[in-house]
Amino acid sequence: MALGRVFLELEMLDEAADQFEKVEVRAPGSAVVHALLGAVFERRGETREAFEEYRRALLLGHAFDWPFRCEACGAAAPMWQDRCAQCRRWNSLRAAGA
Repeated sequence: MALGRVFLELEMLDEAADQFEKVEVRAPGSAVVHALLGAVFERRGETREAFEEYRRALLLGHAFDWPFRCEACGAAAPMWQDRCAQCRRWNSLRAAGA
């Protein structure tokens, strides 16, 4: 992956893409690889492909999986619920990272 980053910095975009795609085959599901591929496509002016790669990177990196915390009692929940499982208060869960 380091060689791919060097190619990206040198604007050798085809070579960078080749390196990142090789890494992706060996280690599928890497958010970093998809983010770097997104950068390659963005620099090429291929915005649709860039957005798709960035989207994959965000999903693989669980960027949208925010833990939730109850404002009333502080209990954590992996996803939003209408009622806190701990204190049973309604609509008290908020995204912890927001």
